[in-house]
Amino acid sequence: MRPILCVALLVVAALTGQPLRAQATGDLVIAVIAEQAEIPLPYAVISIPTLSIERFTDARGRLIVPALPVGTYQVTIRRLGYIPARLEVTITANVSHAHLVKLARVPQRLAGMQVKAIGGCERPGLPDEAQEPEVFMLVSLLRENADRYRLLASQYPFLAMQMRALAEVQDDAVLLQSVDSTSVLSATKAGYKAGRVVQRSGGLYSMAIPSILDLADDEFARTHCFFYGGASVDSSVRGTETWLRLDVRAANRLSDPDVHGSFFLDSSTAQLRRMELELSRPDKLPRALGSIAAVTAKTTFVEIASGLSVIESICAVTRLKPPTGRRANPSATSTPVELQQIMRYRFTTPPPDVDSTRDFPVPSWRAGQARPRASIWCER
Repeated sequence: MRPILCVALLVVAALTGQPLRAQATGDLVIAVIAEQAEIPLPYAVISIPTLSIERFTDARGRLIVPALPVGTYQVTIRRLGYIPARLEVTITANVSHAHLVKLARVPQRLAGMQVKAIGGCERPGLPDEAQEPEVFMLVSLLRENADRYRLLASQYPFLAMQMRALAEVQDDAVLLQSVDSTSVLSATKAGYKAGRVVQRSGGLYSMAIPSILDLADDEFARTHCFFYGGASVDSSVRGTETWLRLDVRAANRLSDPDVHGSFFLDSSTAQLRRMELELSRPDKLPRALGSIAAVTAKTTFVEIASGLSVIESICAVTRLKPPTGRRANPSATSTPVELQQIMRYRFTTPPPDVDSTRDFPVPSWRAGQARPRASIWCER
C-alpha cells in the first residue's frame, strides 16, 4: 500500500504544479502563576478542546506544546483551588507564542455557613450556585479532584502494587485470614450506574462501590443531593489540616441500593484527602445477601506531587445482622473486613518532574495474625 500511496501523491503534485509542503506550525508556551502571590502553580491543566489536547504543566507551572497547526484556538487553564481561566491564542508559522496566565484563588466563604441536618434526598442534582454558593463550590472542587485523577490515569498510566488482607473483627481483635499482593493498572473510565451498585453475574453477586472517577460523572450528580458537613481539624495523619466535609445522599427515588457518602477536602489546597462511602438501602439487597446489615468503604489519598494525588489505602467493612432464634448468640457475629494498602506506584511515562516509581511503607500483615481492633483505621 505504501508505494501506491507515494505514487498517488506525486501525481497530485504534478497535476497541481505545486510541491508537497509540510503543514505550517508554531509553538505554544504557557506559564501559570497565582494571581496574588505570583508564584508558579505546578500541575495546572491546559486544555485545547478542538485539538483534543489536555496536559499538566510541570513543577514550575510551565507547558510547551510544540508544532500546533496555524490557527486560532480557545485554551482553558485549570488548577485545583483556583478559578479557571480562558485564553484565545493565535498560532502563526515558525513562531513560539508565550503567554503568562494568572489564576485567582477560589474564594473561601465557609466561615459563617451553618451546618444543616442531613435529611432525605427529594430533589437530587447539583446545588444551585446562586442559592447555595458554598455547597456549589465544594461540589465543584470534588468533581475537579475526580477529573484531575482521570487525566493523571489516562495521560500518565501507572501500575499500583498493593497489599491486600481479608480479615474478621471479633470482639476487640482483628484476625487476618489471608494476605496477598496484587497489581492494578490505573482505571481511566467511570462505570457508575445509578442503583446498580450490586450486580449479579453467573449466579454470583458483586458490589461495585463507586470510585473517585465516578464523582465527576453527570449521572452521579443527577442522582444525589449535596450538603455542607462542616469543618474539622485532622492532626493524626498529615499534620494539622482543616478539612471541609461534603455529605452526599442517594436520591429517595432510587429503590435499589446505591451509596451515601462523605468527602473531606483540605481547606488550603482543595485536595481530596478522604472518601467515605456507605451502602444505601441495604434492606433492598437480594435475598441471597439478606444477612448484610451495612457496608462501608473508606479511601485515603496521598500526594505524589503538588496537586497530584493517588489512592493510598482502602478499608471496607461488611456488618452482618445478628443471628436470630432462641439459641442465637449475637456477640458471636463476626464482621468481615478487606484492607488494601499501596506499596508502590510505577508510571509508564510519569508526569513532568515526577519520579517514575515511588515506594510506600509495607504493612506488617501476616495470615493468621491477630491485631488490636484499634489498628483498623476505617473504624475510627
